Amino acid sequence: MFRLASANKVPSLDVNSVKEVNAFGYRLYKLGKYSDAADVFRRAVQLDESYKFAHYNLACMLSLAKGEGVKINPRELIYHLQYAAFLDGKYLNKFTTDADLDSIRNDDYFIDFMNLISHGRLTLMNKKGYLDIENRSIFLMDLIEEYSGPLFIAPEFELSPDKKSAACIAFDGEKAYLYVVTSYGFGYRLDDVSFTDIHAIFYSRPVWHPESMGILFEYKSELSFFNMRTLKIESVIKVPVENRNGITFYEIGGYWFKSPTLIRFMGGGSLEYEFSGCEYEININGSGLRTVPGGKVTESSSWQ
Repeated sequence: MFRLASANKVPSLDVNSVKEVNAFGYRLYKLGKYSDAADVFRRAVQLDESYKFAHYNLACMLSLAKGEGVKINPRELIYHLQYAAFLDGKYLNKFTTDADLDSIRNDDYFIDFMNLISHGRLTLMNKKGYLDIENRSIFLMDLIEEYSGPLFIAPEFELSPDKKSAACIAFDGEKAYLYVVTSYGFGYRLDDVSFTDIHAIFYSRPVWHPESMGILFEYKSELSFFNMRTLKIESVIKVPVENRNGITFYEIGGYWFKSPTLIRFMGGGSLEYEFSGCEYEININGSGLRTVPGGKVTESSSWQ
């Protein structure tokens, strides 16, 4: 049902672009060489994990190879279907119509997967995340632990606005990572971001984009945005920052989306347990930092 995707990058195997490799795999597909095409699409996935076509094409080749009697790994096939849908939700509709998947339609693992797509729902209760399917409710922390090992602190999940994904920052005893789990059982760990300080779990929290296209979070004195469409981290702002008025702040307090393109946050500094600052806004691409006229001013020891 669930397989954790690692964001570790695999070095390029040669000078070929992922599009060229994918095109070569497509030519093998047209020649009916499905197993060979699958190997090529695996190579394309290694070159660029965010290339959705390679994930979907690989899954289709495995299905076609199975139709010719080749033994395949069902988990690999479902994993790449999940990954393709993670990158582009439009694939969810293709799973029911694409003839290339006909050889697996009556297999239990595909039926279970399609059942998750149709009926899987993410819910939160006291910040704990669950995947509800028919009469079962699966704790999302258990799904994460299945593939990443034990977690020492139960994470608090944040549900995306479209309710199709949930995100958390979870600590495994040495480091904390940002995780995303979808309603169809796919999990992604952002290995490029590892919090070495346990306190980061409490000070940084995932904030979803209003259109569910990514996650805003604080990491190493930066406000960063994880773009789920490109699987890339985009820096929004680094601190300390001196704005045009000569005001310098050294910490970021709360942060939220004012609109799909505009972020607001509290910028200031702390002395012992007291934070003092004011409200700023910045464009999601990192431009246009400015103080919010008449914005909040905070002097508190319990800010979030």
